[in-house]
Amino acid sequence: MDREIDDELESHFEGTVELLMRRGWSEADARAEARRRFGDVDRYRRDLQRIGRRRVWWGRVREVFSAASSSTVAAARSLRRSPGFSTAVLVTLALGLGANAAVFRVADRLLLSPPEHVVDPGAVRLLSQSLIRDDGGASTLTSFAWSDVEAVEGADLPAMIATGVPGMSETLGEGASATRVRVLRVDDDWFPLVGVDVQLGRGFAPEDHRPDALPVALIGHDLWSSRFGSDPDALGRVLRVGDGRYEVVGVLPDGFVGADPPATDVWLPLEVSARTRWGDDWKTDGRILAFRIYARLDDPAQQPALEEAALAAMAASRESGYLLTSTLSSVDAWSLVPGEGPQPNAMIRVSRWLAAVAALVLLVACANVANLFLAHGERVRREVTLRSALGAGRGRLIAELLARSLLLALLGGAAALALAWTLGGALDRLFLEGIELGGRVRGGRLAAFVALAAVASAALAGVIPALVGPRVDLRSAMDSRGRTSTGSSRIRRVLVGVQAALSAVLLVGALLFVGSLRAALRLDLGFDADRVVAVRPEREIEDPVETAVVYREARAALEALSGVESVTETVAVPFMLIYGQTARRPDQAADDTPFAEGRVRVNGVGADYFRTLGAEVYQGRALEESDLREGAEPVAVVGRRAAETLWPDESPLNKCIVVGSGEGPCARVVGVAEEQAGTRQTLQEFTPGLPDAAAWAPLPVVGRTPSALLVRLRGDSGGALDDVRRAVLGLPGVRYAEVLPLADIIERQLRSWRLGAAVFSLFGAVALIIAVLGLYGVLTYEVARRRREIGIRMALGAHATRLAGAVLFPAVVTVAAGLAVALPVSAWLATRLEGLLYQVSPHSPVAFLATAGALLLGALASALPPAWRATHVDPRQSLQD
Repeated sequence: MDREIDDELESHFEGTVELLMRRGWSEADARAEARRRFGDVDRYRRDLQRIGRRRVWWGRVREVFSAASSSTVAAARSLRRSPGFSTAVLVTLALGLGANAAVFRVADRLLLSPPEHVVDPGAVRLLSQSLIRDDGGASTLTSFAWSDVEAVEGADLPAMIATGVPGMSETLGEGASATRVRVLRVDDDWFPLVGVDVQLGRGFAPEDHRPDALPVALIGHDLWSSRFGSDPDALGRVLRVGDGRYEVVGVLPDGFVGADPPATDVWLPLEVSARTRWGDDWKTDGRILAFRIYARLDDPAQQPALEEAALAAMAASRESGYLLTSTLSSVDAWSLVPGEGPQPNAMIRVSRWLAAVAALVLLVACANVANLFLAHGERVRREVTLRSALGAGRGRLIAELLARSLLLALLGGAAALALAWTLGGALDRLFLEGIELGGRVRGGRLAAFVALAAVASAALAGVIPALVGPRVDLRSAMDSRGRTSTGSSRIRRVLVGVQAALSAVLLVGALLFVGSLRAALRLDLGFDADRVVAVRPEREIEDPVETAVVYREARAALEALSGVESVTETVAVPFMLIYGQTARRPDQAADDTPFAEGRVRVNGVGADYFRTLGAEVYQGRALEESDLREGAEPVAVVGRRAAETLWPDESPLNKCIVVGSGEGPCARVVGVAEEQAGTRQTLQEFTPGLPDAAAWAPLPVVGRTPSALLVRLRGDSGGALDDVRRAVLGLPGVRYAEVLPLADIIERQLRSWRLGAAVFSLFGAVALIIAVLGLYGVLTYEVARRRREIGIRMALGAHATRLAGAVLFPAVVTVAAGLAVALPVSAWLATRLEGLLYQVSPHSPVAFLATAGALLLGALASALPPAWRATHVDPRQSLQD
């Protein structure tokens, strides 16, 4: 281009000189005049070069757009001529992309999204401490003592520091309108650190953080909407939160639920509210490990310096009496993005598996689409070869194949996005019913993800056919009876094997979770949770004497209800409140532990405990009302395992146990009951036959006041729950009554297995269907392609059984090859699932054999129709084709 510009300028210059010379100018004068007229030639040259480059660039852009447009038009025409092929690809991609879109709606909120409204959330960090216990074990905590907070705040750090106490569930209001809310207590630097402004009213002022300040509160937008109907007059209202009263001075913006989980409803100044919560010594009590430390870095590269300085400051401040059982090993700074946090909770672990499962389904769909494109390419190979012979370049043909896959992927993505958006609520309930999700669905992020996944799927599904398809021999293509090479056929079989392998991984996971769920549902908990509810009155005054009075009155009020069968007091509630007392034989030392798993754990209960809970006392008797009277003989009921361990060769009846760590009274054993789950374990930790040894003693023997009431209802609990709540709320001194069906508490324990079983089973079934349909399509195409060969073999006397076997055998071999790869991979992945399984080995032979059987049966089912067609080919007709 530069030479052309120079030639053009030189031509114009010489032409001007020649014109002047014809007019009588001398050559020297003519050249001088021409130079004067031309002026700055270098500037002209630069302008022309810029114009030339722009024209070349726009020409290339037009060429690319023209090629893309023609490829898209050609792809659309090709798809319109093959509606069956187009529909199959579209449905397959819609299923694969739809599964991923549904999962992304959840994973985006759980794993990927920083908190809303936080200014520059990438610069904000949450500190954690890693501890080494005396037994050598390690643990990670995001909570600190106040002395740690003071040490960090006094250190020279490359960050702004703030403190908060999050996640506390407290009662808001009192009486019938009372509810439970999440409260976050923050210091004066917390809101400046996160950078969130209020939507209504004002934020915390510096004077609000003085110890003698008037108590004020900020509330979240959701609480403002639900409790105050978005009324601006909510400002100035006084709310009772826990044991304190606070004036509402501001409402935070919609979508802001805090800087880290769990979602927050109410924000309180730390200096004012901590004294109400913990007392005057809350800063000096090292047992209060409730404070989170937040940091805003000046530069993300300074994070290592922040961690080292915080570790040094905390280590220097910790005295000999602090955290005797643990040694501080490191301080780490973590992102506010939940998926990058130090302590992934159950929701985060579940969402990671959801994402992995959905990705496998998408890979199965892409492999199936690639197979369909290969088969479709064989059908149109004559057209492709003719175009190639007429001069169509290989790049043009590949571009059209990729455009075809991209067009279908985008259409499938649109269908998947519509499905995920319109049915999003139903999908959330199906996958994550009962799990609290923070944040909101971001439509733009969801659409961007689906578009990106669609493009990736198009590239993945279209690259193999694009590379293989255009290579067709002209002579073979022009011969309508010619056979194509076996290369694409082998590739199609490999893709089917890949689909089978991926489906096997999902089916193994589904069967393991289904087995865990079945084991949990069949588990004998040692009690009958149906129609039993746990009731926890919240009192105005936390006094042991007053508490005992409230519980006696509550029990009497509940027993008077016609829908109540029995009521009892208890210190512990299965899977909710743990046992807090221990017991031993009189001849055992106070620190002697008879079990590796823990001591005999004693629950303080009232009369009718075993009848209310539906637990069986199979030897001796249960506790009676007379056992709770003043001056009554101390008695106890022990569990089967406690009896067998404490007195292995003797009857436990009339033996005695010392309740408590001191030299308490010796309680005579009057009965032996079945083991009960939930003494202190979660259901995940409960092993039938090996629970913590348990015993039950009257409340006066244990020396504790009740923590809850257990109520057995006569009929369906749904209509009676409100009656129970009203009866307790009507008592003097009760401000709130928490009423929880025991079945709901246990259902929370089953949630992870239900979720795993539902997700793996649903997506595994989708992957299996796609794989079976893919194999069916390959075999159907193979039979159609070999129709002439089959006719010749039949004319020569080939038996129908042999012809059918020629179709069935490759199908079984293809799936078996996929299983040979998938089962070892599944075994490795299953070990990573072990912590989420229950009473099922990750290498369960049943799961692996059932998976293999299901896939082989699917292979046979997909091969039978093509095999039947192969045995019914008309030799004369096939030879005439």
